[in-house]
Amino acid sequence: MKKTLIALFGLAAATTVFGAWTVEPYTGNYCTHKISDGNWEIGVYKYSDDKWSLGRPVGHNGSSYIAGSGVLDLRSVAADCGVVLKVSNNGALESISGLTEVYLPDSLESTTGNTFHNCVNLTKAILGSGMKKLGERAFYRCSSLSEVYLPEGLEEIQALAFDGLSKLVLTPEDFPSTLTTIGNCAFRNCSSITGDLVLPNFTNPNGGYQFEGTGLTSLTVPALENVAEGILFNAKNLKTFTCSPNVTNIGYRAFQNTPIVTFNPGEMRKLKTIGQEAFRGCTSLTTSFDLSKSQLETVPTYAFVDLQKVKSIKFPKTLKHLGSECLGYNKTSRDVWFMGPPPTVDNSALKSNGGSWLLIAGCEFADQWEESENVIPLEEGDAAKALKLAAELGVTGVKPMGKWTYQAGGYTHWVMEELPKATLISIY
Repeated sequence: MKKTLIALFGLAAATTVFGAWTVEPYTGNYCTHKISDGNWEIGVYKYSDDKWSLGRPVGHNGSSYIAGSGVLDLRSVAADCGVVLKVSNNGALESISGLTEVYLPDSLESTTGNTFHNCVNLTKAILGSGMKKLGERAFYRCSSLSEVYLPEGLEEIQALAFDGLSKLVLTPEDFPSTLTTIGNCAFRNCSSITGDLVLPNFTNPNGGYQFEGTGLTSLTVPALENVAEGILFNAKNLKTFTCSPNVTNIGYRAFQNTPIVTFNPGEMRKLKTIGQEAFRGCTSLTTSFDLSKSQLETVPTYAFVDLQKVKSIKFPKTLKHLGSECLGYNKTSRDVWFMGPPPTVDNSALKSNGGSWLLIAGCEFADQWEESENVIPLEEGDAAKALKLAAELGVTGVKPMGKWTYQAGGYTHWVMEELPKATLISIY
């Protein structure tokens, strides 16, 4: 779509829809002038000859002066009457029910909040080539918007800019590579945004839920070192996600309820925190989950709950704590590797839904395991059971040593609750 639009802009750039723009003094609504083209009248504010504001001056509250309907084309304003629009104020063009299409000039560098908020019949919006920052709630509640042009060079899209616009169609080629910052819920529930999106310069550490509920099949953000909370929550088509190996945090609900298939954090040596419910309900995830090289200290509540197809998870030596139900509801056999001494374990951390566990600890910490209150003696025949379960899981190098825990009589100190009889703790 982007290439087609560029070609069309080249043909139409010299004209406006209704005629040449004129400018005259106007002192209402905190403005200094108004511009008109025979259909539209808009209040503007003059800072200097080469800098005008669309609407009242930035920082002033109240309603901007705006009258007209249909298509608003501002691309020739500077050429027609010398008004060089560089900024737009909060709510400069909001709640105009008659606005159907808008074309912004190349001179406009930024918008503040609510620029087109609640323009319910707006279907098309073309941002000029000079746009660097699109303000918060820019197109919020523009429920008919289906087409938007985001120019290369655009660096920031602020919170709620396109929130909830289910008719908005964007493909990966429509996103500028220059985007570094996308605010909270900027594209939340824009279900018609699809495809494999690559944002090479996306780095902002703040915000969250940017692509919640979208139709993206993959997201690649190679420079991102902080995965925001809910960034892809409920993205129903998501299959893969790729970020920087230097990532330090994966936020709350980051991938909850997505059908993500592959995600390998094996080289994330700086990863320190994972939020609650980060991978909850990712029932299609099939890869082994290798966190052994990370700096993770705790696995919070529900972080890896209901991962039905993940058969192996590895934790680093730094791990100290497993939160409630953090690994719960497995329906199949699964091996969990601890590279260090046993962590503290909250109630139901390893709650099962018919599956079984093979828990494997690093052998250099054998003395610490044996002294822990969380271990009970290995009963006769249990070593053979441990090896058999390991073989079924494809785990090699398992060697039961001395006193290790096996579920007996329906109870174990390890998880402080009942587990299936096949549950074993062994030593590697």
